[in-house]
Amino acid sequence: MSSASSSTSSRAGRASASGTGDRCGLSVTNASDPEAAKRNLRLQISGARAALLELRGRYGHAEERRREIIKELEALPQPDVGRIAEQRRTLASNLVRQGRATDAENEAR
Repeated sequence: MSSASSSTSSRAGRASASGTGDRCGLSVTNASDPEAAKRNLRLQISGARAALLELRGRYGHAEERRREIIKELEALPQPDVGRIAEQRRTLASNLVRQGRATDAENEAR
């Protein structure tokens, strides 16, 4: 293995070991609070399921999941506005794919 691929591999390992890297706009970040970690993991799994539904063209079902995620994120004692914004952006993209540009624009605001 070359040194370049070795350093890339070790960075990827650190990102996954810390639990902060993901592709669904969500992350598990608070290992000191088991309930928060469980909630974050549940949200991350829900986001992954929504992404799979979108890949399969089931945009309406994915929209429901995205809205549930946003609702739960907003209900947190200290909502993470970055995570909420990312989910709203993803929801807006979903709505565009459904031909609902006006709704997407409202979500993006």
